[in-house]
Amino acid sequence: MSIAATIARSIELEGVGLTIIHLLAAGYDPVARRPTQSRQVWEGKGLPSAVKDDEINGTSILAGDQRIRIMHPGFVPAPNDNLLHEGATWNVSNVQATYDRGVAVSFRLLIRK
Repeated sequence: MSIAATIARSIELEGVGLTIIHLLAAGYDPVARRPTQSRQVWEGKGLPSAVKDDEINGTSILAGDQRIRIMHPGFVPAPNDNLLHEGATWNVSNVQATYDRGVAVSFRLLIRK
């Protein structure tokens, strides 16, 4: 079984519902005289896990941070995207891709409230 199939099966069996709000490039509306920003919304499942105590360094990883693995949502998640999970809004602070045969198949997100 490929790594992509293994991850997909784990997420399907044990994952929780979540929503990612991916912010796209900003523009400027000259009529309204204000910046505009579009967003892409993805709803799916993710597999959460706690950050281990020995990973907490007080700068890039803080107490209370979580990791959540998602399958490729059709865009590359980025830091500062929002993730709705457990009734709260989390901020994506780091993204790590998992590759299978040179193609990104899933992402492990470090999220913070």
